[in-house]
Amino acid sequence: MASCSSSSSSSARPSKHISLLTGWPSTSLFPRRQLLQGATGIIESEQKAGDALVYGPFQGYEPLRVRIAAWLSGIYREGEGHRQDKEKQEVKQDPISADRICISNGASANLQSVLIKFTGPAYTRAIWMVEPCYFLACPIFTDAGFAGKLRGVPEDDEGLDIDFLRDALAKLDAEAPCSADDDDDDAARSRHHPRYPKLYRHVIYAVPTFANPSGKTMSLRRRQELVRLARKHDALVVTDDVYDVLRWPEAPDVHVSELGPVPPRIVDVDGVLDGGPQDEWGNALSNGSFSKYVAPGLRTGWAEGTPALALALSSVGATRSGGVPSHFSAAIIDEMMASGQLATHISDTLIPTYRARYVAMHAAIREHLAPLGFTTSTGTPCRAASADAETGSPAAVVAGGYFVFVMAPRDLPVSVSELAALALERQNLKVAYGDLMTVEGDPTSLERARVGFGNGIRLCWAWHTAEEIVEGIQRLARLCRHSLAISGTAMGTILDEQANYVLVARHRCPMKRSVPLTIACPVYMYTLPQQEIHPLLFPGEGCSRCQRGPSFVHIIVKVGAVRQQDINDGLVAPAYAQFMHDGLYLSK
Repeated sequence: MASCSSSSSSSARPSKHISLLTGWPSTSLFPRRQLLQGATGIIESEQKAGDALVYGPFQGYEPLRVRIAAWLSGIYREGEGHRQDKEKQEVKQDPISADRICISNGASANLQSVLIKFTGPAYTRAIWMVEPCYFLACPIFTDAGFAGKLRGVPEDDEGLDIDFLRDALAKLDAEAPCSADDDDDDAARSRHHPRYPKLYRHVIYAVPTFANPSGKTMSLRRRQELVRLARKHDALVVTDDVYDVLRWPEAPDVHVSELGPVPPRIVDVDGVLDGGPQDEWGNALSNGSFSKYVAPGLRTGWAEGTPALALALSSVGATRSGGVPSHFSAAIIDEMMASGQLATHISDTLIPTYRARYVAMHAAIREHLAPLGFTTSTGTPCRAASADAETGSPAAVVAGGYFVFVMAPRDLPVSVSELAALALERQNLKVAYGDLMTVEGDPTSLERARVGFGNGIRLCWAWHTAEEIVEGIQRLARLCRHSLAISGTAMGTILDEQANYVLVARHRCPMKRSVPLTIACPVYMYTLPQQEIHPLLFPGEGCSRCQRGPSFVHIIVKVGAVRQQDINDGLVAPAYAQFMHDGLYLSK
């Protein structure tokens, strides 16, 4: 038998694990010295220790609320946030006040509190999530009783597809007019219980700036359209605004000072658009977190909304019983902010480090993945986001956040989910594949993934060093080249000299229908022992799961599991083994 020409496939599995899936700040970036100074200063002060170690006030540690309000005012009130009306006239916004801020124990836990306080599964009609979505948010919604009510909203070049959302909201509201819900338990709770003064008919969840997973930034025009739509349909727009200040010029030779202003958050737009909020509650809540700026283990964040919304959020039962969560951590962060150490840490450590890793990742993508047909879906969306308000250098296109989303070529002989599994098995590399980012329980999201974002891969530059990032991209490229080589391999070729896997059959797949996602698409193989069959198959272009037409299926088994005659005949050797492919059975 001929030996496979791809030497990379026969190399040993790398011992070092690389995870381009992990969306965490690397531990080397934690400001340990500053945190120690802050904690020491609190513990050594009788007054500060007394304030920080008791049950916290319901809205949170007041010095930090004041500090956050001033910090956010400096970021957003001096930028695009005060130019919101359609004639582009100046609309002066007052500084953000502390009564708009409620301390939380991180963005994820705060999202759960928002659902407890402002929604009811029998009253709130749907949760709308931009797709590809931050998939770990789905369980938060289902835990709150919204299983079966999650709906995906496609992304376009300006952010979420506003026309799609407008039509979907109108259709759902027409099917369930308000009068039909007037007597349900949630409506009664809203009318008669003082702890639930406001329930929303819809929740729209998004990451508008440097989105997870796509990396895109929503345009100013789209943010305004979203606020108007939310007001019309009694929706609360909850946004994770956790990456906004992690930004730098896309071009490596442009200084950060040449960047334009930070785009306004949805809550900023709601504050001034068309005269401001329509009632005391508003239609937007900003979910902030120090996890990306300090360290996630501190579990400290904040929410911003109207004063009424922030006050109501602080009345969640667990907070009323145990005080605000993360009270001591909040006091430590306040010490960092008061000394200026947080701002310095962001500007002098985080941004330069992430910028260097971003440059390394994109260079590696261009060098190793682009020649194989991979494309970067993220693009440079901030051109659109700042086109009508950018005051910086025209060359200063904004990059930032944690993620880039790349699309695999359609002729790749494996599905992206199979590629991710194979990357972990053979290259000790973990990546997030597009099918993970579907909206849980929404079959239309699965359909859109099948023809679109499901063929993508999210890559993160925050966890690993630049050198490790480049190595991870190289491993992924090697795997893809090996997969492409297999699609043209002759029968009986040994594919892996270490494990002695051999290609024994290739069949054209006539299937046009989809198959269960739990089955290795498009082949069913159960009966061979695990050690005798390669766990991942190699369908060629046109995988039936994606319904893109005919495909080749490659049957790969261990050399010792078959006789030479069986290889020649294209049969699976053991008598008890059976291979089924679209009604075609091959057995001894």
